[in-house]
Amino acid sequence: MDVRVETHGEISVLKPAGRLDGPGAKKFRHAASSLGASGKAPLAVDLSETTALLASGVEALHWLAVQRREVGVKLAIVGCSASSRKLLDASGLTAIVPVGASLADARAVLQANRRP
Repeated sequence: MDVRVETHGEISVLKPAGRLDGPGAKKFRHAASSLGASGKAPLAVDLSETTALLASGVEALHWLAVQRREVGVKLAIVGCSASSRKLLDASGLTAIVPVGASLADARAVLQANRRP
């Protein structure tokens, strides 16, 4: 599991590649925690290179959603496979975090929901 942090305009992007399982979720949380100053920017999680999303990965995504909500930062998830989307739906995460197909979808959602 590798987690890249990218910046696309005003949006930070976390892009995990590989299995988002127990060890992968730990790396994901570490990457999310180390965003530093960019941690205040709207954030998209791009799962397009995630080969497997397991319960611990969903837990890490939920943790991130809670962390972001507490500091008033918007979050979106993009690029997930059909099986990952089913898992996110079943977990209830899609009720609190918008899910889109692409980074363009995330950008539209995150910019539309910006706080004044």
